[in-house]
Amino acid sequence: MPRKAAQSVLISNYELDFNEGLALEIEDYWRKRGHDVKTTVEHMSFASQFRCRPCVVRSDMVNGYPASLAKVAPKAGKPSAKY
Repeated sequence: MPRKAAQSVLISNYELDFNEGLALEIEDYWRKRGHDVKTTVEHMSFASQFRCRPCVVRSDMVNGYPASLAKVAPKAGKPSAKY
């Protein structure tokens, strides 16, 4: 049993490294296109089914677009009457 705990630490560290890299890629992608996007990596609480503390990437984007573009991005909703 102690080995599983050690493996879950490795999985958690791998996930943290992956998510930090992903956050940097997102920022770099939008920076090259002239937009400033802020991302953070947050740890979630311990998940017993995965036996680790997962982490997630959060950003200030709206529906996948930087906040500056979200104002002009199409909004989801009911189709217009002409369709």
